[in-house]
Amino acid sequence: MQKTIPLQLIIGYKSGFPLSQYILFILPILLGLIGVFYKANIIGLLVYLILGFLFFYCFFVRYSCKIVIDNHLMTLTYMAPWNKNLVLDISRYKYFHYGQSFYSFSTSNGLSFNIATLFYCNDLLILSDNKTDAQLEIKINTRMFAFKRLINLLEKDMKLKKAELKGSSAIIW
Repeated sequence: MQKTIPLQLIIGYKSGFPLSQYILFILPILLGLIGVFYKANIIGLLVYLILGFLFFYCFFVRYSCKIVIDNHLMTLTYMAPWNKNLVLDISRYKYFHYGQSFYSFSTSNGLSFNIATLFYCNDLLILSDNKTDAQLEIKINTRMFAFKRLINLLEKDMKLKKAELKGSSAIIW
């Protein structure tokens, strides 16, 4: 007997949370256990763990999200509860532009980034229905190379056109 998959369950794109998110939670536990094993000063250990947690979050984990695209619906599920999850209908948009963070290995996107963007670990996706104005800017932090796959999917499969949107060349997050 052959099983058929309903069309609404076919997923066009799915990314996982960045690996740095898992490190963010595992590293303090390991360092705390090592500190207790070596009988370190508990107050000093807590202060350093909290500072290290905040530093690592700001430089590597901010805006970390999981992206699922299913039948022109893009769902962004952010790790942090203070970032609002999004569900977008991509078919409403015709143009896009993007910016990659300082930590990206490929920066062929046209948006200029310099050492000032060292503090921003997230990529930026800009969507619009016209060629001049940016309507929606989404900050995204995914696994390595997942953002590039998302851009390729938007350009080739979803038929969105890359455009130099008004004001996007001077974006500094």
